[in-house]
Amino acid sequence: MVNPTQSLGALYFSVNDFGIDFMASNAHKWLLSSFGVGTMYIRRKYLKDLEKFKPFFFSQSGQKERESFHANMSLNISTTATRFELGTPHIQNIVALNAALRYITKIGIRNIEKRIMYLTDYLIDNLRKLKIEILSPVEQKNYRSGIVTLIPRKKKPAEIVDQLEKKSKVVVSVRGKGIRISPHFYNIEQDIDRLIVGVRSILRSE
Repeated sequence: MVNPTQSLGALYFSVNDFGIDFMASNAHKWLLSSFGVGTMYIRRKYLKDLEKFKPFFFSQSGQKERESFHANMSLNISTTATRFELGTPHIQNIVALNAALRYITKIGIRNIEKRIMYLTDYLIDNLRKLKIEILSPVEQKNYRSGIVTLIPRKKKPAEIVDQLEKKSKVVVSVRGKGIRISPHFYNIEQDIDRLIVGVRSILRSE
């Protein structure tokens, strides 16, 4: 069972490469969609055992023929993951996710990953010039993601995050004792520069 929330939309990911049986992820992060919708994968062999399965309204294949309600008189379970749909879908969010997936596919996930890795390289180089401790694994790229977490000196992470947003119009997140920075493909080098200038100014005021 894998939750690839921090990969989908940012890095190349395939269930076939890792022999994954179950996958579930939200869609409001790297996938550029909205809250309340997500993705799910179930290996087909787990969809065949109906002995203990209690069907939901939309799980029956007959529901695909909405105009023919007589088709629902017999229990005909769908052979895909639609058998787990609980009821009326979250239509507007599904439409938003569909549009986001088309957009990401048009750009190409490999291109997006390459861009994100370039931006994080640029960020890491600039953080090192400020002699800021980086918590994320950065030496080996095969352990990298689109997230870089730094450990600030003296000032509390929440204070730095608040000042960055107010003074530099830069939005980052507090994660434990660190600050998480996660550029996406739409960010540019100037965004990173503004972040670095803001952090440098805050550290000098310590």
